[in-house]
Amino acid sequence: MLFLNHGLRGPVLDTVIMPPAVVLPIGEDAFARRAEGLAASQVDCNPRGASMVMKVQGVERRVLHPWDFLRSARFWLAGPLVFITAVLVMSGGAVWMPKGVAGVDNIVMPLVLFPVFWAALFFYACLTARVARGFWVVGGIAALQVVVVTLHII
Repeated sequence: MLFLNHGLRGPVLDTVIMPPAVVLPIGEDAFARRAEGLAASQVDCNPRGASMVMKVQGVERRVLHPWDFLRSARFWLAGPLVFITAVLVMSGGAVWMPKGVAGVDNIVMPLVLFPVFWAALFFYACLTARVARGFWVVGGIAALQVVVVTLHII
């Protein structure tokens, strides 16, 4: 396991035995200093400095930069795109849900069901094996709701 230790000479990375599949984010200071105490051949930073590969006890480990998640397509799918789609489904629900006896069910039910819409889309985006198919499904639902609301307004 990698720990950031503040010694007399500044931050130093200490190593403890851990499984090679574990990836831990570390702070900005450790990236700038390239892990004091390890030989230059053991630490390899990519040109942008976004992540670094360390050889600890003969095992290569990739250490993530704190902002590496922004390059993940699944983050953008499950985060902003799913939220926007859930809002569109909620707004489109006023068009395709029946009015009910009091005439307000088509307004109240989408508001009440918004967390269900969001949760279903979020878990689908997180659990799908193919992220590209997830973009097509979530984007298709969003496009369908935009068309339904647009046709209702026109």
